[in-house]
Amino acid sequence: MSKLYKELANCIRFLSIDAVQKANSGHPGMPMGMADVATVLFKDFLNFNPSNPSWINRDRFVLSAGHGSMLLYSLLYLTGYKSISLKDIKNFRQLNSICAGHPEYHPNTGIETTTGPLGQGISNAVGFAISEEILKNKFGKKKIDHKTYVLAGDGCLMEGISHEALSLAGHLKLKNLILLFDNNSISIDGPTSLSVSDDHEKRFRSYGWNYLKINGHSHKEILKALNKAQKSKKPMAISCKTTIGYGSPNKGGKSSSHGSPLGEDEIKLVRKKLNWNYEPFEIPKELLGEWRKIGKKAEQKSNKKNNKKIFNSINLSSFKNLIETFECWQIALESKNSPSVIALTRQGLDPVRIKNTFKNESSLGAYEVLRTGENIKLTIISSGSEVSLSCDISHKLATENIYSKVVSMPCQELFDKQNEGYKNKILSETELIVSIEASETGYWKKYTGTNGLNFGIDDFGKSAPYKEIYDHFNLNLKSIIKRIKEKI
Repeated sequence: MSKLYKELANCIRFLSIDAVQKANSGHPGMPMGMADVATVLFKDFLNFNPSNPSWINRDRFVLSAGHGSMLLYSLLYLTGYKSISLKDIKNFRQLNSICAGHPEYHPNTGIETTTGPLGQGISNAVGFAISEEILKNKFGKKKIDHKTYVLAGDGCLMEGISHEALSLAGHLKLKNLILLFDNNSISIDGPTSLSVSDDHEKRFRSYGWNYLKINGHSHKEILKALNKAQKSKKPMAISCKTTIGYGSPNKGGKSSSHGSPLGEDEIKLVRKKLNWNYEPFEIPKELLGEWRKIGKKAEQKSNKKNNKKIFNSINLSSFKNLIETFECWQIALESKNSPSVIALTRQGLDPVRIKNTFKNESSLGAYEVLRTGENIKLTIISSGSEVSLSCDISHKLATENIYSKVVSMPCQELFDKQNEGYKNKILSETELIVSIEASETGYWKKYTGTNGLNFGIDDFGKSAPYKEIYDHFNLNLKSIIKRIKEKI
């Protein structure tokens, strides 16, 4: 294995060793043994985004061998996930720490699922893979094309639930599922030969899986196997022959490195053997920088991949109608604290905004899109497709010397957060404020006040072409203008 890959893998090993030692509890052996495989996976194959852990088309990484949880926490910290800090790693297995003894699901953290009972993670991974195939079938492989990787150990494969899940995966030909088998032949009680003598290859092939055997410490073999897995027409199991507690002179390859800290004296020997001349929890800047580059590269790939697929799904021939949509899309991508919903119309409408600006107008929640004269008598507020109707009404009123301004309000929540000066600029210029929205009128009244007019639908809707619906509910040019003139 190249020097860089070895050093990157050693970052995982020593974070895991030090965290387990400080907690005086845990399983250092598996992270030490599978660090090489995990490094190649995250560096060269896994599609993920540390800045957007819930990106829908990310690859899923499930740690079925959950006792080796420090492998996952180390990877999340090293690649730049905000959910795991070095302080969290130092608090491994402590009360309320996100770095629990076994991975516990937390939204938007990179911890995909809770895995404790052996074999459970395999079942979770099969479920993820099935879900991906369902989404792919519904939305198309140009939008959904991710894979699910699951790291499982001997103990996972001993559990009956693994048989049911693996059999189903083979039956469904889940080619998007890749299982990395930590084949170290050691259980917490000693050699696995004490309790099991399965022929793993025959077992997987009988389920309808492809099966590869590799040296889990050979960068070239890991790389080659994962490349083959990308093109497999069946679920793929990669048996990675590893040494549990890799690098430990006295405990490597033994059950003593499975479920207990290595001990201070042995850790000194591991540091010497792997030429790791750093203090506990210390990751040298250049290596942390390399890991962060891996995370940043994955983030950039994710953003490019995601935006390309989303934009390709939009009818670009009507680009002029999409300026506000693109602005709202940007807001949704950059939102760190709340989910977003973008509701789009299917109506064929003329563009309201022809020219784009460098400023994201929609980020203010509401902004002026039209003014028909200097001395305006009313403000018309609407959102979405009703903005087009509002502009038509404003122009028609102007022919009768009734001047107005039209405000597009794509997001009330964002507008409500603006300063009083901006809100007054939008709402306080005229006594009469009119809202137009093909929905209930109640939530517009806080802007229009008791003197305002609210045009909408405070009833159950109807099913018909939209122009007929608008006429039925008096949401049309003639009806609205009549009411406005009566009010004025």
